[in-house]
Amino acid sequence: MEKEQFSTHSETVKLPSKGLVYNPSLGIGDSIMIKPFSNKDMKGLYASADESGLEVLLENSINQPHPNWNVDDLIQADRDMLLLRLRSITLGSLMSYELVCSACGDSVNYDLNLDSLSVNYLSSEKPYPFHITLPGCKKEILYRILSYKEIKGLEKLLEEKAKKFPKFKKKAERVFYNFAKRIAFADGSPSYFQTMYDFYSDLSAYDASYLIYFDQHINIGPVLKTEFTCSHCGSKQLFEFTLGASFFRPKFDEPESLGITTASPFSNNDEADDDQ
Repeated sequence: MEKEQFSTHSETVKLPSKGLVYNPSLGIGDSIMIKPFSNKDMKGLYASADESGLEVLLENSINQPHPNWNVDDLIQADRDMLLLRLRSITLGSLMSYELVCSACGDSVNYDLNLDSLSVNYLSSEKPYPFHITLPGCKKEILYRILSYKEIKGLEKLLEEKAKKFPKFKKKAERVFYNFAKRIAFADGSPSYFQTMYDFYSDLSAYDASYLIYFDQHINIGPVLKTEFTCSHCGSKQLFEFTLGASFFRPKFDEPESLGITTASPFSNNDEADDDQ
């Protein structure tokens, strides 16, 4: 097992976006300072099974004034980076997993060192929002990354539409709503949501597919996957993990001081007494 990398001090975390994706009025720079969370901070995490628990945990762990923004103003890549480092400085950098080898089917114990993961950063040399020339219609548009708050807002809007209009296909419309929110005309004219929704709807399948392709290649943030080697058959495999609530629940070795023994319920417990 690797030597544990552990710290209980505050850390200044460089954001994968370098702060380039945010409105300057928010005051989000290229880095954010976080502090280890306390047991009190974990109360909200245990009380909630969804993302809201992680949001409260992260909000409580940001160790710097931020009067103009909240954690849901951050994009997912920056949130993931902060959550990753928060886990490392509070509970240690090693994560132990029991995996199943897809080649031989045996169980494999795997120790993941969070400090060794790669991180992809947004380039400061390219303009943001991203400038895209659609390959079919040759129209120039701007493309941006949505904040967590905007994604939640779209989901709420989809839910309201689905309740109001029974024939509204929420799953199908989600793609259209997301891209309509992400794109704008590059000529500087006002880009209202309905205008961009109509524009995206009227795109050729070729151009629409290119936008999906472009979006899939915005791979900024910590790389939440790593390669491991099966200790039984030697095959190399990819392991992907998520930053859910269980990510913040450490595992410990069984306490040696308990002195618990196991005996048959039909015995007179002499066997258990002899072990003590």
